[in-house]
Amino acid sequence: MSSKNISIIVPIYNVEKWIDRCLSSIQKQSYEDFEVLLVDDGSSDNSDDICKNYTVRDKRFKYFKKINGGLSDARNYGIDRAEGKYLIFIDGDDYVEKNYVEKLYRTITKYATDVAICGFSNVNADGILIDKNTLPMTDEKILTGREVIELSFDYKKLGWSLGCAWNKIYKATLFNDLRFEKGRYYEDGLIFPFLFLNVNKAAIVHEALYDYVQRNNSIMHSKMSIQKIKDDDYSMHKWIDLFKNKDEMLYRLSIQKYKDWIINKWISHQSILSENDMCHYLQQQFRMYEKIEQSANLKRNIRDRLAFINLNILYYMNKVLP
Repeated sequence: MSSKNISIIVPIYNVEKWIDRCLSSIQKQSYEDFEVLLVDDGSSDNSDDICKNYTVRDKRFKYFKKINGGLSDARNYGIDRAEGKYLIFIDGDDYVEKNYVEKLYRTITKYATDVAICGFSNVNADGILIDKNTLPMTDEKILTGREVIELSFDYKKLGWSLGCAWNKIYKATLFNDLRFEKGRYYEDGLIFPFLFLNVNKAAIVHEALYDYVQRNNSIMHSKMSIQKIKDDDYSMHKWIDLFKNKDEMLYRLSIQKYKDWIINKWISHQSILSENDMCHYLQQQFRMYEKIEQSANLKRNIRDRLAFINLNILYYMNKVLP
């Protein structure tokens, strides 16, 4: 067994322009008791040479190259080989502040929690700050896993940021029987509720310690596709099915989230839906779930009733109204 306390897993795929900045930020961490698993997911650029250079200079860095299987597969590969008591995920095109590991580790151990979550900065490819997210959806320092899930539904308060894999430190035991689902977009949101239903306590660090790089050609910011829509739809159903017989409130929140998502996709990407014969399917889905859960909010309820009749009503209203 490794004497290292923390395993940092870095999935890498054709990020030669950014990987040195990422690994340098890890190497310079104020807390030093960790191993770094560099999982090269079949890169065809110069990423491997840069990574190997770090393994020569710093014995905490370990390099693995595997056949391309996607981000989830690379993370799972790292989890299977990690020896630390705690796990951290850092994407190869992002980077972290000098005290990122230290503050997360000190927090998870101080409060004896299963997870510690920090805020993050959105930066452009050159590292210039766009804005900061210090997790404003809660003032609390300690939450249950269920409370974290509930807060994640509030997208207006950036609740989605609670579901990211990379702004956290986890007890490694949380992944004993759980892995990221291979071959799917939005893998963070897909695993998130399954993870946090098993979290007794989560600690919140209201500081932006992770630097999330906004690149136009990254997975999250690349052009919308039918596969992304189908994978998102799949994830929505996984949430609904998970909570159906476990938690009535989260079940109903998952349904409303799905209905909101359908409306958003219908308005924003109807051309993609039409080209791929998904319009009829989503209209059926909306009507089915509207019968199960109606919003208590009057404005939202009126909107949903119109969508129940025909989603195109909202589409044309959006086109005509300012």
